[in-house]
Amino acid sequence: MNIVITLPQTLIKAILEGDKAVEVRSTIPRFFEPENDRVFVVTKGTKKVTMDFQVTQFERVIDKDACYRKYGAKMGVPYVWWKEYTRDKRKIYLWHIGDVNKLIKPLLLDDDLGVTVPPQSFVYIISPKYS
Repeated sequence: MNIVITLPQTLIKAILEGDKAVEVRSTIPRFFEPENDRVFVVTKGTKKVTMDFQVTQFERVIDKDACYRKYGAKMGVPYVWWKEYTRDKRKIYLWHIGDVNKLIKPLLLDDDLGVTVPPQSFVYIISPKYS
């Protein structure tokens, strides 16, 4: 099942430019199939979806420091953010980003995806209505 996540414009830009190849999350969607499903990204503070991507794999983080040494340059977040975000979390997952698609015409969160509020973590959607 496809999902929608919310990211700030700076991270969306980093994904589109190939500078961010790993998304850091504390959960993974249970009903998401990386080989078939897409992640639609709504720009934080708006209801516009300007891109989507495929997750090539989910990776559970075991050693937080080693993880940042290995992937820090591809996370799009500074080490200070990483330490604060991961400090109290028992589970951290990396979503490896692939097949990035910039939408020529942005989708509207509510009209095209049927989601009324931008998600805090993620929300499942059946299929976007492309016009």
